[in-house]
Amino acid sequence: DVILSHGDSILSWIIRIVTQSYWNHSSMYIGDEKFIEADGNGVIIKNISKLSNRDIRIYRYKKATKNVLDKIINEAKSYNGKKYDIFAILELFWLFIVGKRGDPRRIGSKNRFICSEIISQPYYKFGYPVIEKYDYDEVTPSDFDISKNFRRLEI
Repeated sequence: DVILSHGDSILSWIIRIVTQSYWNHSSMYIGDEKFIEADGNGVIIKNISKLSNRDIRIYRYKKATKNVLDKIINEAKSYNGKKYDIFAILELFWLFIVGKRGDPRRIGSKNRFICSEIISQPYYKFGYPVIEKYDYDEVTPSDFDISKNFRRLEI
């Protein structure tokens, strides 16, 4: 499942302004009371209790089978320990500002990740896009909220 959350850091505020969304961070539930996320410290697997003080929303891909979802989770887990990609954030902000989001290009580094990328890349790899008009490296947390491919789970 994809977990969207709302934070109050300066970077969170900038993400909200640029994306025009309340949701400024995404992570993925990977089972066994654990989730994976990319933040300033890199890609890290954490205990779900770390989300207890955050405002969250949960989404699930509508058409993916359990077998595919297991592959997606395993792919996301393979990013554990990778570094955060602040330059990808800056590039994505620039694309929003100049209205060029969705143009074919590769954003950021192949070995560094932003929060939404560690989730969207595995989905795209197995043929399950978040939003068809954007590549995985252009997906933001707000895209999960508006995607027709995901459904919101009530918690």
